[in-house]
This record gives sequence, C-alpha cells and structure tokens, in this order.
Amino acid sequence: MKTKIKVLASLLLVAVFGCVLASCGNDSNEESSSLSFTDIVGSFQITNISGNNSHSWLKSGLIMTFNSDGTCTTGFTMEDSWKSENGIIKTYCKGNNEPMYVYELKSRNGNCYEVQMKGTLDDDTSLRLTLQKLDESSKSKYVGVWSDGKHFLSISSDGYLAAYAGNNFIDCGSFTITGSIIKCSNTYYSKETVYTITSVSDNSISVKVDYTDIYGDSKTSNLVLAKTNDTPTVKDHALNGKSASYLTTSLGTITLDFSGYNYGKKTSTLSNCKKYPLSLFYVYINGKVYFQQFTSKTGQVPSIGGWTTSCDDGTIFVYEVKFASNGMVEDISNITQMAI
Repeated sequence: MKTKIKVLASLLLVAVFGCVLASCGNDSNEESSSLSFTDIVGSFQITNISGNNSHSWLKSGLIMTFNSDGTCTTGFTMEDSWKSENGIIKTYCKGNNEPMYVYELKSRNGNCYEVQMKGTLDDDTSLRLTLQKLDESSKSKYVGVWSDGKHFLSISSDGYLAAYAGNNFIDCGSFTITGSIIKCSNTYYSKETVYTITSVSDNSISVKVDYTDIYGDSKTSNLVLAKTNDTPTVKDHALNGKSASYLTTSLGTITLDFSGYNYGKKTSTLSNCKKYPLSLFYVYINGKVYFQQFTSKTGQVPSIGGWTTSCDDGTIFVYEVKFASNGMVEDISNITQMAI
C-alpha cells in the first residue's frame, strides 16, 4: 500500500516539474546540478514529463509549490516538506520524516528547469520533468471566469474574486496571489478563503478550495472548471447600490436592496414582516445575483408565513437581473431551481 502511495506521489511531482521543461527553449541552457534556495522557493508548473509514466491523470499543467518555511504542496498528501542538500531537493512526509523523492537539476534556461526525479526506499521512479517557475506575468492565466455549469470562479485583473465554490458556499472579496495560492478576504464573514490552483491550461483550471461555512466549520471542495467567455465581475459592479422589487401572493411586495457590493437587505410590505427585515450576503456576476439570507442576530424573529424559510442555513438563491437603459434594475426573477 505504501509503495502504491509513493508511486502516485512521485508521478504528481513529475508532472509538476515536467511542465516547466516542455515550455523551455533549447538555447542558452545553464548546465548545473544544484538548485539554490531562491531557485526552489515558489510555484512551478509541469510542462513535460519524460519516462515511463503509466498514470493517465499525471499530465502537464500540474502545479507544485515549495514554501520558504520548508513545506510544500505537490498534489500528493504525504509529500508535504522539503530540504535542500548540496543543491538537491529531497522531499519528506513531515509526520514521520519518511523520504519521498529526490529532485536533481539537469539544466536551466531562465525560469525553465529540467529536473531528474527519483524515488526513495522501495520506489524505483525515474522521470525527467520540465518545470516552469510561475512569476507575476504567468499569474495572468488565472484571470477569467471559470465554470462547470453550476459552480464558478471569477478572477479579475484588478484583484477582485467572486465564486460559488462549495456546498452552500459563495464568496467574494479582494485577493492576493502567491505562486499557485490565491487568498480571498471575505469582509462580510471576516474569513479568508484559500484557493489552491493544482493545474491550469488555456481551457480549464483545477482548484482546491479551503473555506469556512456559515456554521464556522472548515470545509474543502475540489473543482474542475472550464474557461468561459464571460467577463470577470468587479467590486463596483452594476448591481452595487441598486434595488429591485417584485409582487408576491402571500408576502406582499418584496424589495431586495443591494446597498453594498456584497451585502443588502430583504423587506416586505406585509404588515407582519415589515419590522423583521432579512440581511443578505450576495455575489453578483454577469446578470445573476447569488445570495444567502439571515434573520436578525440581536433578537428572535418569528416564523411568519414562510418569511424566514431558508434563512440562516446557507441556502443559496439565484436571481436573474435585467437593467434598463438608465442603469436601474428593470426586472428580477428567481431562477434558483434552474441555476442550482
């Protein structure tokens, strides 16, 4: 079992390092067998893998990250720490200090590295990886709107992220990027979400999302999303500061007031509901608004004819929004059943 796990791990590492080499040029290669600390720290994308790779899931696009504190993320859970010994990378499982793989530099051309990856103990892995170190310019490949038809991840070039990325989890806020790790600061919940890009191409992106749900529990989702032609949403989006009203048969006229870029309130003209407005956390993207609703945290809100149905439980509603020529909301309709 241990041997199988290690083989999978080595394949993942190979994939990461291979990416870089495939995209490297052949001229001006710097022959060397050592990697400096500065060389190693950062994120690398595999561009090519040479050798007997029998795993179909191990392919170009995989991203590996080596952190300055000696931890690493390679796509294999057990391989979570690294050391540099005489310019050679040796990876380990931090929990039991078991050796994982050895990476030796064979050639370098700018940000492109060709590395020989070898197994340890009873693992006879021997692969040649081509890796490209990700810099600020390479991070532009993350920008765009990615979707699987239900979930989405919108990353704008101005530093704003919006997402529907987990079970009853929507997110938005300013973000920072370090290598393959995107950290989004959600001011509504005062929480930070970590998006780890595990592979990316022109057409698709794989991402691991570590988030906190509305109950305060830590959760993880893994998404594979396709690139769309949609424009990434921004903080000062079209719905910010607008409101929309619609008539219902049992709750009178309901108004959704999106007073901030990610928060608002829901009110009703029905006398029993007037004094119990609901708070909204929302994400807007390309004519759709995704929101969750909450009752007052300072007092008990009575259950009134369905007014508090699906509150405080993370339920996500999706409405389609249409704007008039003057920029105000012209129409809003519930498309939750179709969208989720």
